[in-house]
Amino acid sequence: MSGVLSSKKTLIGSIAAALAIICGLLVYGILVTPARQPYRDAQAQFQNVDNALGRTNISLNASEATDEEFAQGITAVRAAFVSLEKENEALGDESVLKEGEGKALYDAYNEDLKRFIAYNTNVIDSMEKLQPVLRKCSTEMQTVKANAEGAAVVRACAVEMQAVSDAPDEDYAQLATAFAAKYDELATILDQMAVIADTNSAEYAALSTQREAVLEDFSTASSTFTKNVQQRRTAVLATDSAKALHDYLEAKSRVF
Repeated sequence: MSGVLSSKKTLIGSIAAALAIICGLLVYGILVTPARQPYRDAQAQFQNVDNALGRTNISLNASEATDEEFAQGITAVRAAFVSLEKENEALGDESVLKEGEGKALYDAYNEDLKRFIAYNTNVIDSMEKLQPVLRKCSTEMQTVKANAEGAAVVRACAVEMQAVSDAPDEDYAQLATAFAAKYDELATILDQMAVIADTNSAEYAALSTQREAVLEDFSTASSTFTKNVQQRRTAVLATDSAKALHDYLEAKSRVF
């Protein structure tokens, strides 16, 4: 009988201990969860910012899109960046990010995000500025001939391209400047070819070679532009501030 009683006492003691632990955890949760809620709110808003950031990834295919499609794409991406800025402002209003470590982490993230937005805004403005001229001149170049009329068309492109070389983005500005110089050089070659009667002459052949070299320079300038844009975009995106803020909010949001 004493063995049975002893066993029951042990069982009752174990149950009591388990209940005490559960009650302790419940009390801890009741006391701690409200303190964690502001961090959870900030974490949820951080996710809203991340979602808005994803919506800015809109492809603007300037070479293949129609003018209407390109204009619609520009409008959509501008709206996406406006939304991103609003979501980020809301994140900055979260109470846990207004002082101490939270503020320091948000300030670093905010600075990086603003740099990213500024860079992309300049790119969008530059694309919108250059696209009509690039499309027009690219189309005209397909039918240009080695005569005075052809030289005039190419020289007009040089003037138009130079006029948009003040694009706010450095890479787009450099592309416009390079293209303007090459159009001008090509126009000069076409003018010289136009006055040569014998198209089989060595002089005409030499000018034809120069023309092909200039046309190749356009491809080189385009490749350099693409490489520079990719490098600059990678540099703008390469930050640890987003991960640092995410990890901080996640850790502070945990109850246990």
